[in-house]
Amino acid sequence: MLIVASDIAARPDSAVGEIAGRAGLPQSQASVAIARLKETRSVQTVPDADDRRRALVRLAAEVSERVPRSAPPGSRTLLPRSSALTSRRV
Repeated sequence: MLIVASDIAARPDSAVGEIAGRAGLPQSQASVAIARLKETRSVQTVPDADDRRRALVRLAAEVSERVPRSAPPGSRTLLPRSSALTSRRV
């Protein structure tokens, strides 16, 4: 779910299929993650102005109470912007 939330934070107003593609997930898994994020009021969906059948996903105007536990105070990102995540050797 964090990869989906991070993608939404980095690229607001994306369609579910676009988020799934960038995250490398099947669209069904991205949809489940987005539904869970909506339940916690961390994200919201809005209709696409150009295609009313598509829903665009963005961070909610009011950040969920659960987000501050995952991010530093005042931050809206869900993952640290540290290179430590990508530079770690496995």
